[in-house]
Amino acid sequence: MEKQYEEKLLNYIKENKIKAEQIFFEELVDHKENVLETIKEKDINFNDIVKTVVFIDLNKESEYGNAVIGIVSANSRVNKDKLRSVSKSKIKIASAEQVLILTGYPAGGVPPFGFKARFYMDKNLKNKNEVYAGGGSTRTLIKTTIKEILKTNKAEIVNISE
Repeated sequence: MEKQYEEKLLNYIKENKIKAEQIFFEELVDHKENVLETIKEKDINFNDIVKTVVFIDLNKESEYGNAVIGIVSANSRVNKDKLRSVSKSKIKIASAEQVLILTGYPAGGVPPFGFKARFYMDKNLKNKNEVYAGGGSTRTLIKTTIKEILKTNKAEIVNISE
């Protein structure tokens, strides 16, 4: 089941000539302890991981659908009030089922691009270079740069972390 999402993202990366590499793990990574252990094995620094948090715009369906995305460092949280303010939307966090419907990817593996949404990236990430993000499934990450993410998803850089 997870493989179809991994392949979908890989195809998107190839078709759009995005500079990104998909990194596979042996098994599904679901709990924070597992994530920390797994990334240590791959020599990945936790501070270099970004997460794609999916919200639903309850007010309207825009040309980008009704997904509002907050991209923050893995050790940060999206401040819902700040995101609500910058997106000018009434938002709520998406359930796992809604994440799949809105993005086409399962919760825990959502990449920072590759689907229709309004993207907002936390300003604390703009000076980072290489990062790791959701790779399409809970057993993959993608290694790319902030510059590539911004070029691909046209995110606004804003203050949205707590």
